[in-house]
Amino acid sequence: MINRIHLKIFLFMERRTFLKILSSAGIVSLVSPTFAMEVCKNKVSKSSSALLESAFRNPPFSSGVYTWWHWMNGNITKDGITRDLEAMKANGIAGYQLFEAGSGIPIGPVESLSDEWVDLILHTLKESERLGLEFAMHNCPGWSSSGGPWITPDKAMQIITWSETKITGGKQVRIQLPTPKHMFDYYIDTYCLAIPANMKVIPRLSILELSNRLDKDGVLTWDVPTGEWLIMRFGQTAKDQKNKSAPSKSTGLDCDKFSTEALDYHLNCMFKRLMPAMEKIAKHSKIGLLIDSYETGDQDWTSDMPAYFEQSHGYELYPFLPVLANKIVESEESTKRFLFDFRRVRADMFAERYYGHFQKRCKEKGIITYTEPYGGNMMEELQVAQQLDINMGEFWCGQTVLWANYKYNRTVKQVASIAHTLGGKVVGAEAFTSEPDADKWLQYPYALKSLGDYMFTRGLSRIYFHRFAHQPHPTAAPGMTMGAWGLHFDRTNTWWKPGKAWIEYLNRCQYIFQSSTFYGDILYHNGDDSFGSTIEPEQTLLAPPEGYDYDMVNTEMLDKAHIKDGKILFPATRFDGYKLLVLLKSETMSLHTLRILARLVGEGMVLVGQRPLHTLGLCDGEKENEFAALVQRVWQHPNVHEGKDLQTIFNRLGVSPDFVYHSEAGNSSVHAIHYQQEGAEIYFVANRKRAHEKGTAHFRIKGYIPELWDPYTTEILQCPVYRTDNEGVEIPLNLTPAGSMFVVFRKVEKQRKYTDVKYNGVSLFPTIGNVVKQDSLSANFSITCWIKPEVDIAMTEEQELGDMRARFFAIYPLEGERRHGKGHSSLGLSVGRNGVVVYERTIHNKAVYRNPRPLSGWTHFALVYQDNTPHLWINGVYAGAGTTSDTIVHLETSHSDLLCKADAYEGGLCNLCIYPSSIDKTEITNLYQKGIPAPFHPSEQVLSWLPSHRFVAWQAGVYEFIAEHTSIRKHVDTLPTCIPLKGPWTVRFPQNMGASEEITLARLHSLHLEEDFGVRHFSGTMTYLYSLSINNIYLQDDICLRLDLGRVEVLAEVLVNGKRASICWAPPYAIDMQQLLHEGDNLIEIRVTNLWVNRLIGDEYLPEENVYNYQDIPNKYSTLRNGGIKKLPEWYLQGKPKPAGGRIAFTTWKHYDKTSPLVESGLLGPVTLTVGKIESLNI
Repeated sequence: MINRIHLKIFLFMERRTFLKILSSAGIVSLVSPTFAMEVCKNKVSKSSSALLESAFRNPPFSSGVYTWWHWMNGNITKDGITRDLEAMKANGIAGYQLFEAGSGIPIGPVESLSDEWVDLILHTLKESERLGLEFAMHNCPGWSSSGGPWITPDKAMQIITWSETKITGGKQVRIQLPTPKHMFDYYIDTYCLAIPANMKVIPRLSILELSNRLDKDGVLTWDVPTGEWLIMRFGQTAKDQKNKSAPSKSTGLDCDKFSTEALDYHLNCMFKRLMPAMEKIAKHSKIGLLIDSYETGDQDWTSDMPAYFEQSHGYELYPFLPVLANKIVESEESTKRFLFDFRRVRADMFAERYYGHFQKRCKEKGIITYTEPYGGNMMEELQVAQQLDINMGEFWCGQTVLWANYKYNRTVKQVASIAHTLGGKVVGAEAFTSEPDADKWLQYPYALKSLGDYMFTRGLSRIYFHRFAHQPHPTAAPGMTMGAWGLHFDRTNTWWKPGKAWIEYLNRCQYIFQSSTFYGDILYHNGDDSFGSTIEPEQTLLAPPEGYDYDMVNTEMLDKAHIKDGKILFPATRFDGYKLLVLLKSETMSLHTLRILARLVGEGMVLVGQRPLHTLGLCDGEKENEFAALVQRVWQHPNVHEGKDLQTIFNRLGVSPDFVYHSEAGNSSVHAIHYQQEGAEIYFVANRKRAHEKGTAHFRIKGYIPELWDPYTTEILQCPVYRTDNEGVEIPLNLTPAGSMFVVFRKVEKQRKYTDVKYNGVSLFPTIGNVVKQDSLSANFSITCWIKPEVDIAMTEEQELGDMRARFFAIYPLEGERRHGKGHSSLGLSVGRNGVVVYERTIHNKAVYRNPRPLSGWTHFALVYQDNTPHLWINGVYAGAGTTSDTIVHLETSHSDLLCKADAYEGGLCNLCIYPSSIDKTEITNLYQKGIPAPFHPSEQVLSWLPSHRFVAWQAGVYEFIAEHTSIRKHVDTLPTCIPLKGPWTVRFPQNMGASEEITLARLHSLHLEEDFGVRHFSGTMTYLYSLSINNIYLQDDICLRLDLGRVEVLAEVLVNGKRASICWAPPYAIDMQQLLHEGDNLIEIRVTNLWVNRLIGDEYLPEENVYNYQDIPNKYSTLRNGGIKKLPEWYLQGKPKPAGGRIAFTTWKHYDKTSPLVESGLLGPVTLTVGKIESLNI
């Protein structure tokens, strides 16, 4: 029999014809060795090519994902530690970062830093070594920053404080000056100054230093000159800042970030009993320490700051101390310049003495250092990021309504830039962090895939899941939580074991990223006065044009650059270099930076940006003439551009976009990142939306042949259809919902290339001309659709934070005023499990209709605008009307902006229909009663490719394959009929999970609609059984069989006649089956895993077993306080089984009550066996 389990490249006809190149996302199979040798006749060594392919299919364990592992408030057991670590290892998790946290969990028996705690850490080290896992931990209890109860006020963060006393001169005084405000009975005098009173601007030379006239008790003795004087007594005290979210007994002051001695003291206290074991293991295994994102605020003093300041800037600090008390010294300009110098010193001390010294201490012990280099206004983020071994960003999933946590998404690109320019291979990120109402066991692999893939396109190469909560009990589930916070990435989650398939996908992607070199076109300089958050280029007028990627640098990094053939190179650069440097913030600039720019422009660099007007700092202010002359010389250079958009400059340079995706719909959210390896150009392409994308992809690659490497299935196939032009290669590339693909270009000596494929005379290669932009509708229009909300949304103005993300919106509102002018708005429809909100957006969103209500599963919506008034229908029932708009409201679904390209609705949406008029109740009711359409219909499938120049014809008809000088026709007359697996289905449930042992379904539907209470509220893995009878017609060598599962909630493992076929965790939920079937009856077994949600809600109907905290907090922050268990039950603390009877689940945080909406559950179908015929193009 022909080996037919290979990559499929499907072609469909739906509205318009198009070619679809993608893998059959349910197939888990390998390309035959013969085919691999055929397509890999590269001009590079076959061994390196074979190694790349082999590692792609079976990536090394070291390239795997990591997780954050939280020990919760002393609830720790050795048994639980071993079970957790073994579960990580079994699922392909390569390491972890250990945190201790409180987060509302009751205090457990193990006290932090006690003998028992130390023994548990040592046990963890040994178990990690046994299992080959990297051990890393946060440098202190909690998650920010470096502190504990051992930090005394003199070693804590220091702040400057002062008191003011007015006196009249012309006499000698002996006066007790008031002691400035201070904390913890800790205060040290630093300076005593006298300044003229009642002056708006204080001359620098008029400031008198009186410190030697102030005694230890604060008594000033002084012959006061004539006039009115203000005596300023300056001192330092400790800041009342503690390490965050630590267990109560290990919470204390945070250490001085400007003192290496204070940091040493902290590290010695924290690790003195652990370091010997850590240092020993570090000699042959990976051991790491972490500084999490900085969340402990600013400090502005340390004991030797005056000396450090004078050494850095060449003038004394004390005359400008009144500036820190909001006074003006010398002039407003001088004051402004001093403040820059002062912020510069703070940033330098912070980077060198905290992060840099942390690195030094760890390197002495062979320990890897990690940090999230952001979060404080006193830091320059790109400076801090250069201090440690591995930098990490972070990104959040679900709603962010408590704080604007989505803004941290920017950090991934920031830390990727550091790795790319300095030669690092690991770009980490705290991944999928979620607020209390954003997860609560609602998230699952497919729901998270597109966000993770998007972050891969931003440069991420290693995921650190937030979070895995330590489970001290052997069996309680879902068990321990990190308080209210998610992601619930725990071994007790329902989908933990089958979810390994997703982890394998992630590890496969990460192997490519970690072993390759990033390729970019633009280098952005963030500016010299950029303390705090790094500027996002996308938020500026100099945003990168579509198809050009970039990195960011600061002056320190830029000084290491040189120019070759007009390209910007760093010592670690392994590609041909960045094409231009763009200045994001250049109105003010240091003379040092300007001199670097002058050097690089002189070497041939292309520079883009506004010419600077002034220097920064007091010393540079004395060299304004030199600065102005150098600015004039640089900005007169022909390679320097001011006031021009980047696309125009790239056009002049002859640099076309590196990657462009042309979508049939015109509003795609397809992203890509470009890497290089020896002899290979590699693009990772990802669809941000949960919707099919149909179109073409153009790559700026010449002389290489495209191949498709599917990270879902591991299959590799030479791209059979593509075209070349003067700018590169264009391939037809369609992506499944949230789908992804590696497009790899390699040199191949022999190839067969087709430039077009026709089916029944119609070309299946899409062209740009097929993309038609739909005109917007206004005032009177209607939309209908089916929506499956999967998370909560912002239902109140308080939650909206004024800047909402696309993930809230099933229909995203563009800025109507900018698109259509004053008096115009665009429609937005936000749908969550907790209700519906209709928005109209001019520049900002305005809610015109709110309907808080529980929404469960797939729901039909009809939104009818009549005379600018919205009317909403839900499941065929009128829900209400909003306010009449004072703008002209537009509906636009074929356009997008940067935000909705980068973000996506977190839920399902299908069958979106748009009407240019207001439809009536009868039509709405009829649409609802038709039910939700199937996600895929076999009649839409036309063709898929196999290796060795073969294809599968899924429809009868004439197939024509057109090459440059010839064409081949294949006639497919008839095909065996597709077989629908309608029912009856037998469904079996595990014991002691609240459901019947077995039920029979006449037809497939979501189990949350079942009448049986136990079935309706079942959570876990259920087994669907079906007997499929097959005759010999379907088992011929030239027949291909594919089982399409339809809709699955949320993962499915398929077995055929007892043999495992695949785990399907993302659309299309389908597998190839022909080698597993035999003539006669075949047993189809589908093990479907759903979410914990339904059982947790079902348990709320049963008598209460534990008491959970509840406070009547009248704001959105109630979710942080409400839900935590008050006391852990004895059976849990003693590690005994949960008592029989009563509730099925146990958890330490309550998110649901019995009125909460259930979620879709089980195998929804329709399940169909589709049939195709294998044809060969070999002559």
